[in-house]
Amino acid sequence: MKPALYKEVWLVCDVPSAELKVGDRAILIDYLEHPSGGEMGAVLELSQSLVRERYVVTVPVGAIAVLDSAAPSVAMSQGAAADVSVWLSMFRRVLNVFARLAISLRLGRKDD
Repeated sequence: MKPALYKEVWLVCDVPSAELKVGDRAILIDYLEHPSGGEMGAVLELSQSLVRERYVVTVPVGAIAVLDSAAPSVAMSQGAAADVSVWLSMFRRVLNVFARLAISLRLGRKDD
């Protein structure tokens, strides 16, 4: 059963091509037919809480479910989600610094 348009949905499986994980939330904004007759696609609108940007991705319809009381326990309040996003952003920045340092050391240069 396809969820209704403009309802909040959650992902029931990872979608690596869209960098989405199980439990991610989105708004279902449209459906698309597969060009070669495969599984129908669901067009989702997601938002990044840190920068308040919105972006759109397409995933297989089988990867989503309606967000309701049966949603997984990974669902959290917006405040908690924002906190997690801040920590993830900081963690990525730290990883980037270490990656640059490692590359610099391998090349025999000092990091400026």
